[in-house]
Amino acid sequence: MKISRKVCVCCSVAALISGSVMADNVVSEFMDGEASGSFRLRYESADADDGTNDAASALTLRTRLVYQTKGLQGINAHIEFEDVRAMLGMDDYNVPGGFGNGKAGNDVIADPAMTEVNEVYLKYTSDNLEVKAGKQRIVYDNMRFVGHVGWRQDDQTFDALKATYTSGDMVVSGAYIDQVNGILGDYNKTDKADVLINASYKMGMMGKLTGYVYQLDNKVTDVQLGTYGVRFKGKVEGGMPINYTAEFASQTRETAATDNDATYLLVEGGTSVSGVNASVGMETLGSDSGAYGFSTDLATKHAFNGWADVFLATPAQGLQDIYVKVGTKVAGTKLLGVFHTYTADDDAGSGLDDFGSEIDLLAVKKLDNGVAVGFKYAAYSAGDLGADVTKMWLWTQVSF
Repeated sequence: MKISRKVCVCCSVAALISGSVMADNVVSEFMDGEASGSFRLRYESADADDGTNDAASALTLRTRLVYQTKGLQGINAHIEFEDVRAMLGMDDYNVPGGFGNGKAGNDVIADPAMTEVNEVYLKYTSDNLEVKAGKQRIVYDNMRFVGHVGWRQDDQTFDALKATYTSGDMVVSGAYIDQVNGILGDYNKTDKADVLINASYKMGMMGKLTGYVYQLDNKVTDVQLGTYGVRFKGKVEGGMPINYTAEFASQTRETAATDNDATYLLVEGGTSVSGVNASVGMETLGSDSGAYGFSTDLATKHAFNGWADVFLATPAQGLQDIYVKVGTKVAGTKLLGVFHTYTADDDAGSGLDDFGSEIDLLAVKKLDNGVAVGFKYAAYSAGDLGADVTKMWLWTQVSF
């Protein structure tokens, strides 16, 4: 009897030790992965000629460290740390939105000093399905409606559950967003209950057709924003290839006091000749009779309507942006110039129709060993409202 008990005890201990070793091995195998990161040092100046604040200047360093596990059974983990610091005492800029850095007398540069976990999520991947749960970037299409605002030193991320199913030429993606983490780090969080659906189908040589539904519910302001749209992007090959994009969306905004409706329209066409890319387009963020302008709350707004960021919020009169882009590459340096002219979609008797113009210039050179350097310039000339704005950036980035 005693021997039998000893055997049982020994077997139990062995099983526990074996199970512990196996668990350790599983955890070790799951956590095995790769680290990466980057440093981005950037000088930015901003000057709004409105006679109120002083011009702003900032030299900031963004440090980003990423660890991606290899995972097991299609499940892996991702974590990304981010730190932003002002360097060499060059911090004469105002952080907006009441998250103050004590420089309210200067113009705005939206890069606060901060340290945070920028992303942390689990991901499951199979042959056709990808599911991500946690704090993550979400990007749909050209980021006009949903994006990560990657131009700022701190990205926009989302506490979300996102699933994407791929079958041949069809991709269907959906996401539920519980919280939006804005570009001002831990100072800029908004409770949400957003539902996003985006589906696309590649139609052979004709192009890609995309349909989307974005139902946004802001729990802080109790505002519901529903957007339903369709987008088609294609290319015609030939001696002179033609690229084209057309997009239309309808939007309804509901608050406790008012309901508004507005539409969105984009038409763009371009070509490439001897290494020079040129395109012309018209984007209209419509107005509800001068009372409300079409909104893109989750967008990477800096990429649209001029890099001076004058139109991050659409005017109540709406906005029509007619633009011309010309780009090329010289000695490995990407060059881009953009000219915008802005008008109201519906002035509704306000007399505000001319919204000015803007010139944007960009030069980016990628060097060896993950190094890039860049220059960017934006000059906005005001029309019937606002003030002239000039911005300039110089930066270098090292990725490893």
